[in-house]
Order: sequence, then C-alpha cells, then structure tokens
Amino acid sequence: MFFFLGSKKRSNNASLNVNVVDCRTHDQAFLESFSLFRGDKKVKQVKPDDNGKYLLKNLDTGTYYLEFKSIFESIERQRIDIKKQEAYTVDLCVNYFDHSKDTAACIIDLLAINDSCVLFFESHGCFHHTQDSLMIYRQPDGYEVNYKGKRKTLTPEKLVLIRNFEIELRHGRSFGCTTVDHYAFIFKNDSISIGTDASCSWNGFRFLTKQLFN
Repeated sequence: MFFFLGSKKRSNNASLNVNVVDCRTHDQAFLESFSLFRGDKKVKQVKPDDNGKYLLKNLDTGTYYLEFKSIFESIERQRIDIKKQEAYTVDLCVNYFDHSKDTAACIIDLLAINDSCVLFFESHGCFHHTQDSLMIYRQPDGYEVNYKGKRKTLTPEKLVLIRNFEIELRHGRSFGCTTVDHYAFIFKNDSISIGTDASCSWNGFRFLTKQLFN
C-alpha cells in the first residue's frame, strides 16, 4: 500500500510521527482527519496540520491502526506494531487504491487491431478553461500513444498505467474544489464520459502523460 514505517530509539514512551503523502510522488498531501485505534478500540480522531503531519506522543506498546478515507472514498487501515519505547514514523498515502478490486473492462482493452480512441481532458476553474487530449492506437503488434505530436510504443507497464488511470477515475469523488476536470474517451465517433475530478489533488491527466513519456 506504499506505506513507509521506521523507528528510532528514544528513552521515554513511544511516539509516532504521521506524514500524509501522495503515493505517486511522496510529496505532502491533504487529509482532513484520521482515526487512531489501539486494537479494536478507537483512541482518538486526529486532524493533521497544514503540512500533512501529526505527532502522536506517549504511546504504550501494542498494536495500533490508523484508519482514514482515501480520495477515492475507500476506508484504508495501516497497522503499526509498537514494540519498544522508540520514535516511529509512518506515511499515509491518501490516493492509494487497490486496482485489482475493479474488474470491469477498460476502454483500451475494447480496441480492435487498427482501432484508435482519444482521451479528452477539459478543466474548468475560476480563472482558467483548458483542453487537452491523448490519442491511443492499437496496432497489429501492440499499442501506441500520440501526445502533442510525440509518439511512443507502449510497454506492458505503460498499458497498466492507462488502465489504472481509468479505474481510479471511475472511483473519484468531488471534494468541492473550484477546479473541476472532466474526462471522456472518444471512440468510434461516440463520446464516453468516464468521470469528473474535483479533488484538486489527483491531477490524473498530468500524471498520466508525464509517466507515459518518462
């Protein structure tokens, strides 16, 4: 689940330094709150600071869980075993998603040989309105993408990126951001809406195009 857990020795009760991060970049991210459990008992509700950090102090040894809601509105739980009087650190990935749970077919897998589709992106905000697109082709020997005149053959790993992008978009939710991103596939002259993102944090099209041409 892209969590990091470490520890450092100290002389008094244990502490846990919680960092809220983006799974893809490990940059700081926003999380409204998370719950601390010891075993099955809820200890407290915690609100991270503006930098996505929170220090839990004076923890006794035992098994703890950090429970939070991801940007995809799935409930995630991270287990931490406090075994010694040390300082522990954990990263919570707010955009973690188990893609294997969504088994519906993706658009890219519906393309026959010599078919193509366009991933259309449109973003609206208080002071902007932008559009962009990515062309996907299925060739007899594989897949290609074309973005701003740059073409690239897709490896199996890059195909997974496109599938995961669509799966995540299906499960995205609006968080009241003033910027709203709309996505659609144009396939055989039909426009198929695949979702809207108003999280101000997912930025799926930007990350996808960056990763495809890395």
